[in-house]
Amino acid sequence: MTNHIGLFNFDCRSNTSRDALPHASTPVDGPQNAVPEAPLGKKRKIGRTPQLDTPTPFRLSTPLPEERAARPLDADEDNPFIARETDPTSTQSTFRLRLNPLIANPTRSAAQVPTPQFTSILGYTAKPIAGWPTVHFTHPLGLFDNIDNSQFLDWKNFQDNQGPPLLAQLFDHGAPAENAAKTMTDRIKFAIKCLTGYDAARISPPTAMYPPPRNSDGNTKAAPHSYLVYHIPPALHNHLLDQYVWSTKELTILFYKPMERVPEFLFGLQNYIDPDPHTIRETVLKIFLGNDVLDRIQAMVRENPEFAHMNHYAASLSILHSLRVVIVDTKLPGDKSAPIANILMRPATHDREAFITFRTHLLTLNYRSSFLGPGAIHDGWRCTGCHSFDHPRGLCPLPLIAGWNGPAPTTSLANSAPSNMFSTVEAPQSSSAARRNQLLTGRDGPILARRGNGRGGRGNSSRQQERNRT
Repeated sequence: MTNHIGLFNFDCRSNTSRDALPHASTPVDGPQNAVPEAPLGKKRKIGRTPQLDTPTPFRLSTPLPEERAARPLDADEDNPFIARETDPTSTQSTFRLRLNPLIANPTRSAAQVPTPQFTSILGYTAKPIAGWPTVHFTHPLGLFDNIDNSQFLDWKNFQDNQGPPLLAQLFDHGAPAENAAKTMTDRIKFAIKCLTGYDAARISPPTAMYPPPRNSDGNTKAAPHSYLVYHIPPALHNHLLDQYVWSTKELTILFYKPMERVPEFLFGLQNYIDPDPHTIRETVLKIFLGNDVLDRIQAMVRENPEFAHMNHYAASLSILHSLRVVIVDTKLPGDKSAPIANILMRPATHDREAFITFRTHLLTLNYRSSFLGPGAIHDGWRCTGCHSFDHPRGLCPLPLIAGWNGPAPTTSLANSAPSNMFSTVEAPQSSSAARRNQLLTGRDGPILARRGNGRGGRGNSSRQQERNRT
């Protein structure tokens, strides 16, 4: 049997026919002496010659012909440890074991496939094994909320030769005052430099709409929260996104791709007397089925190429039954319980207008129940920490992450166990979409639980989100 090791060929002289091996190498030099029969009455030492009584050595094959040695060796795409010998005059290739890719192919060096190294001189919170808690917006352009329309268009159409840009949101910070814009952008740039060693990033601050829009209660809407980060190489772009939340003692930054994303969060419900998420889920599903919600989901599924290979009705049922309920246990003055039921569902579309039309229809439905009470749409919050719409600042889950380096939670939150903030029920499923929303995992789904005072920054009205930008 012929062994091919590195750039040399050996013949083990087994009983295997050489004709069965294509591209066999040149035979070893000279004939091999057969082992003579042992005389009767004497023990023969197997594998040894009577003359030398030493092991028969492997013998190197004849040197490779000059033209063969000059053929290039390319790495095999399926197995990096196999070198493929390419003959420019032949359509066939010879494969040989590659003990060391760089030795077998000296023209291929590690410098040709550099691995970017980013060194941080700041301590930051490690990414949790289960992932970061999800930041929920209420419409596809939530990252651009309340940004001046001309700035939105400029950022949307921006092309950077250095690499794709990012959006950055600061924990516990909104848009800076006009006279503080340079201070905040300098802080973001300096934080990126300390976290990665890259000091050429450029930062643009958000500009609020003028005149500022107002909520349904007449109050001015929240300031925009996103900064544009650009002039960064693709490797750094991916590095910042992979960590996502960079929590340091100096500044906590959340990085996003500047793109539309249809949210899973739909709305909140208030005034139900029983905060059991299973009961509320069944009630909401019954209301949906009685108000052509399934038909509207199916219409979106038909237009979504992701479902082209599926039965549209079955896909629509799957989306409807992905509905889950998250109970946020907020409090009224006097420590009176006022739980809010957040309703979330897997998106059926990536089309902005289709989603806004669908959500607007959901907000017009009657959620009163004969058994749960006068359910009504909750106006929602805008967490001043992570800027999510599904909880107030006092119930933000980010400061509960182990090793958190950013702004501390409120005193009541810090003294509470992380198993009491939210309670969740969802349809039985194993999809990764459901897993992304878990902070802690329980047998029946994610359990995010704590009792809090429910105080937090007021945000955009849920009824007004679909009008933010079309």
